[in-house]
Amino acid sequence: MSPPNTAPSAEATAHPPTTELPPVTVVPARAATGTPPPPASGSTPPASGPTQERAGEFWRRFNLVLGGGINFGTRTYMNSPVYERAAPHYGTPGGTFFFQPSYSVYLDEKFGVRLGGELGVHSMGREETPGAPGSSLTAVSLAPMVGASWTPHPFASIDFNLSLGYMGLISSNADVGAPFSATLDWGDQGGFYLGLQGCFSTWNQAVGLCYSLSTMPGGYSLPTVPSDPRAASSFDPIHAIILNVNATRFIGNLAGARWF
Repeated sequence: MSPPNTAPSAEATAHPPTTELPPVTVVPARAATGTPPPPASGSTPPASGPTQERAGEFWRRFNLVLGGGINFGTRTYMNSPVYERAAPHYGTPGGTFFFQPSYSVYLDEKFGVRLGGELGVHSMGREETPGAPGSSLTAVSLAPMVGASWTPHPFASIDFNLSLGYMGLISSNADVGAPFSATLDWGDQGGFYLGLQGCFSTWNQAVGLCYSLSTMPGGYSLPTVPSDPRAASSFDPIHAIILNVNATRFIGNLAGARWF
């Protein structure tokens, strides 16, 4: 009995069995056209649009500046050569504080113009001397402000501010060079205010060192005695050195914000 024949037949050798492959879907390449792929089914595209841009633009242009430093004092006196010579000097030195919110109406990488307001407080005192008690004097200014800046480099900026408004004086026993002390009321003893500031700022205008000049060019009127109810009085300019911090830029820098 011969063994079974296990060799493949000639027909099987000529036509081997085939296996069917699944169909292949060809996706055209998008790299050449730059068209992003469509979002996956059920997903929500990221939010973007005018609302997000407007919020960034507002904070880029809004400035909230707080400043504090020292002033080199002033004198106030009734308009008479005798009283002017006798008037003491207040503040050696005194303290100065500024609050200046503003909004940049024009802003690019090099130049900016801003409009806003200013609240300034200057506190000064004088020590007691023979024949004259110690006293204090506070000048408070409130004014609209216009400013301009030139920024040749993010770490170097020159800023200028001009303020025109009202300044009033506050004191319960001011020495005005006269034989009597005067009570000064902010709403009554005040006048036209002119303020100037020049600053050198750094770190995207977040921190600055400024020189400030606060003046009351026309002086103010001072009540004296019934026979002379109002006396013209003068107020010397206040010079001050201030350290400014723009809170908006400072916080933005810490958060890694890009301003341009």
